[in-house]
Amino acid sequence: MCDVTKKLFSHQYVLYVCLIVLVAVFAGGCGGRSGAGDTGGISVTTVPEGADVFLNGSLQGQTPLQIQNVSAGTHELLIQMAYYADVEVSVHVKAGETTVLVQALSPLWFGAVQMLTEGGTPLSAIGTEQSVPVIVSANVNLPPGDLAAVGDEDTESPVRLYRSSTGGPGADDWEPVARPYLFDSGDLFAHGDEIKGDRVYSNKLVFNETEPGAIYLKVEVELADGSLFARYLELEVLLLDEQAGAQIQSVHEDILTELNTLAPGTSVEEMLAHAANWLAGRDGIDNVEQSGDVLEITHASGITSFIHLQDEANEDVGWIRGGSKERTAQPVIPLDEQTRGDTLDAGGISALDVDPALLPLSETGENEVGSRAVLIWAPFAAEFSPWDETAGLFQRFGESDIGFNVVAKSNYDADVNSLRSIANYGMVVLATHGSGGRWLATAELASTADTTYLTDLQSGRMAIWQQMKLTTAGNVTSYSPTYAVRDTWLAANVVGQFPNSIIVNNSCESLRGNDLWNFFADRGAGALFGHTRIVTSRFAVEKVYELVEGLAAGQTTGASYVQETDPYSFHNAVWEMRGNEELTFALGLINGSFEDGMLGWVGTGDARTVSGLGPLQPTDEFSMGLISTGLGFTVSHGGISQTFRVPDNATQLRFDWNYLSEEFLEWIGSGYQDPWEVSITPVATGQTDTLLEWRVDTIAEAFGASYAYSPFYNTDELDAVGEHGFYLHPDPDVRAAGGNLIWVSPTIVFDQGDVWMTHWQIAEALDISAYAGEVVTLAFRVEDTGDTSWDSVVLLDNIVVQ
Repeated sequence: MCDVTKKLFSHQYVLYVCLIVLVAVFAGGCGGRSGAGDTGGISVTTVPEGADVFLNGSLQGQTPLQIQNVSAGTHELLIQMAYYADVEVSVHVKAGETTVLVQALSPLWFGAVQMLTEGGTPLSAIGTEQSVPVIVSANVNLPPGDLAAVGDEDTESPVRLYRSSTGGPGADDWEPVARPYLFDSGDLFAHGDEIKGDRVYSNKLVFNETEPGAIYLKVEVELADGSLFARYLELEVLLLDEQAGAQIQSVHEDILTELNTLAPGTSVEEMLAHAANWLAGRDGIDNVEQSGDVLEITHASGITSFIHLQDEANEDVGWIRGGSKERTAQPVIPLDEQTRGDTLDAGGISALDVDPALLPLSETGENEVGSRAVLIWAPFAAEFSPWDETAGLFQRFGESDIGFNVVAKSNYDADVNSLRSIANYGMVVLATHGSGGRWLATAELASTADTTYLTDLQSGRMAIWQQMKLTTAGNVTSYSPTYAVRDTWLAANVVGQFPNSIIVNNSCESLRGNDLWNFFADRGAGALFGHTRIVTSRFAVEKVYELVEGLAAGQTTGASYVQETDPYSFHNAVWEMRGNEELTFALGLINGSFEDGMLGWVGTGDARTVSGLGPLQPTDEFSMGLISTGLGFTVSHGGISQTFRVPDNATQLRFDWNYLSEEFLEWIGSGYQDPWEVSITPVATGQTDTLLEWRVDTIAEAFGASYAYSPFYNTDELDAVGEHGFYLHPDPDVRAAGGNLIWVSPTIVFDQGDVWMTHWQIAEALDISAYAGEVVTLAFRVEDTGDTSWDSVVLLDNIVVQ
């Protein structure tokens, strides 16, 4: 294994944002023969050099490395280096040839780089002639002392932003942007930074592009030894057609009118075949494909829309969940003349650059799901009734002794934005309409006047999904259209890594193609269940119930799965599984020290993990949890919770906590109390018991603090540092009024400044013996009282049930 005592950085180089894998095969005189007979060779180079290379589990040496006499076939390589993410890759070796692998390693300390709107939404595309304000942020999980020194920390930073007209790691025309520095300043208004000292560096930019194309950005970090590391962003610039929505609405209305001219008794498939031919050659239509009960239309604007026509006669087995038959019919327009949104290149650099290799997996074991949080995402629950799985899944998970935290997003709550956080869950059930193993329909209404998603629509990441119904009376009616998303949208917008999750895609054709499966698998999902063709709601519900009954009883994914063909439809959809057949759900409290991020925890409001906050460090290893009353752009509360089974012999709960607040000292004795509390709720009774509760006044009393006006001071007015590494308040009277509270401004600043803290406290021997053997939900929460402008934060670490 690698030696963790190695020097952290021994090379100066620019790190590529994506894991760059270059595999080439050389034969004969080009590469030379590395073996004879049925053997070949592997050449491995890494950036930086010096990484350990394991071939099929056996250490071969350090890079650069030539491995000789490797048997022909596929082999597994593991590349490891201290402080860098492991890389696992399959390499195919041909007899008498050398396979060449060039691998850029990703440092664990350089986390996500994001481009967000000021409202916090990931941004991947903009339109021309638009003034678009954005926030660029980068997680640099190193103490400031490890970064290069700058002349003036108020105007300069070791984290810099560059722009290129050609883009990519090999570009040589990088130039600083107009505001080239990212700051960990806590200055929300100037830099878009929520907390000073949390190692997230941010700044605000405004784009106003006149030509379509792409914007290439590079975030570069300079270390104290001069080493440079970079990550890259790409922002697509589109020539937007703001009339596209109205044009699509007009086309859909015309289709509805045309369908109603057909004779009674015409089948769904015949109706849509007629509509496809009727649309052929129409102005504004580039391509039409009809198959089964779905019509897929590519408009001249680049936007894709779907007509999904349901047959009311099938309601006894529930609505068909989208999809199509096998597409054997030729497109109306020749392929070489088509503009198809679903063939856009999904490769390259994601605008939301969350490198999956940087995000930790659960330490619960390769065959265990790392979270018992379950999401039921059901945008058409009302439509699918009585064959809607939501209530039945709640019942089955609730009866389990394992302990699940089940969240449902139903009907209009299952909007586009709700999909951004699906990686927070150990199991996700997508109960919706779909098509081609690529598309998922949401419940968010598509408005022709709303241009919020126009860039995503024109770039092919989203589409418009139009439900229609063939009634038993023979006429066709229409529902309000909604938005649909595809795998490329998920790749650009879903943040984080799935904790070995189980994904049930209960839509039509969810396993007909590999697009969605590849997204989930690439992000860490352990198993995926779905349907090969058009599926009825009744069959979809029956199979997910059967699966969950087994999983909730502690069975493996393989033991809980029974392959079967939908007996309620002639489409012959097969219920299939992909991935790990040995997965089970982990038992007990997971990730109490937050070393795996938010794995296992369900967050509400402002809930996150950080590696440091100013001089404050986690009490256990490298990460700690943070909940707040709503710093910056977030809401007025924060909380985390986890549902688990308390061991039979457990008697105590213990954890470390640190309360920081702008309420001190001037709001002591007022109505502004910002409580934080810890509670436990047995699932069987639903009766919540409060284990611990603190408020501003109770903390002030316990720490000997009293009211005082405590203005924020600039650093240049301070000349004394206390024993905890923070400045002493320059006013002796205010300092005395703080009692045992510690003044942390200006080292740590929220949006108002002037923060005091308790420092780390230990809550130990909290009696939980009454809950031994029970399934409970443990919750930590802090919230605003009386205002939403003076914020409070609770740091948490080392949560243990014993």
